[in-house]
Amino acid sequence: MSATTASYDDSIGKRPSLPPYDYPVMAPQRWKVSDWKNARLEAYRLLVRGITIYRGDGTPIDRDLQLGNLRDTYYEDAYGPLKPTGDEDKVDNVTRLSERRPQARRPKT
Repeated sequence: MSATTASYDDSIGKRPSLPPYDYPVMAPQRWKVSDWKNARLEAYRLLVRGITIYRGDGTPIDRDLQLGNLRDTYYEDAYGPLKPTGDEDKVDNVTRLSERRPQARRPKT
């Protein structure tokens, strides 16, 4: 698993050190990467030229996606597929409508 989630291009020149990332909690799952960059990386815009965001396997993302989906790639890289194992045959608790017995109608009162 890659420990780096983002990198930046510091080719603009020698700059002062980057300000601290002052967000103690993660951004909402439904935010897109572009939303996160705009809201949380504003302090860095003039200090770096470009920021690259990486998937769990270390490859750069090629499109804007929700942060929850990006975080899932880190889980997959560390632990395997997201789908729980052993759930494939658990359909015995599902009743198909075509298999339901017809209900007796209540008389109207």
